[in-house]
Amino acid sequence: MARCISNPFYSKASALESLSLSDHEAAWTNFSFIICGVLTGLTVGYFNRGPQHFSMILKAMFVVTSLALVALNILTLAQGRMHKATLYPLLVVFMGLCGASSLGFIGVALSAVVESTYPVAGEYSGFLVEWWLQIFAAVLTQVATLAGAYAFVVCGIATWLTTALMLLLYRQELRKTDPPPAADAEWAPLIN
Repeated sequence: MARCISNPFYSKASALESLSLSDHEAAWTNFSFIICGVLTGLTVGYFNRGPQHFSMILKAMFVVTSLALVALNILTLAQGRMHKATLYPLLVVFMGLCGASSLGFIGVALSAVVESTYPVAGEYSGFLVEWWLQIFAAVLTQVATLAGAYAFVVCGIATWLTTALMLLLYRQELRKTDPPPAADAEWAPLIN
């Protein structure tokens, strides 16, 4: 989802083509996305007080990403009816919100994966999640690019589906922080 809207050529070449962004303006929309994502990731990582908060943080980030993509979809569809002087600042703000939530969650998400897959080593579980994320992002970017003016709609649909799944099905297991008692036959060989 993040790569779909952070590609430096994407917003300029297809979804916002009629806006005629200069290279400098397109760079600022992308900068807003990246810097907000990095700063949010650092802030959330600093203030997070433990794995028991992972679920709430991740669900909130997914909802904010989904809402920011709704706003970007509206801007994309309204670009022919709005002045660039109004549209461009809104684009920078909503790209920043989208970056903050769709990149800012990565540290917590990888920590949640390590927590959920314990006793599997974090290097393996984190690698597999990141690998599959990269593959999904590459495919989604290609599909969105083919959608042309409806690229943000494609990203929005994928994001809302993922958000719905997160809200309905995601439960954080605390296997590493709070493992089951060693007397449990299933876990005993793994703990010893």
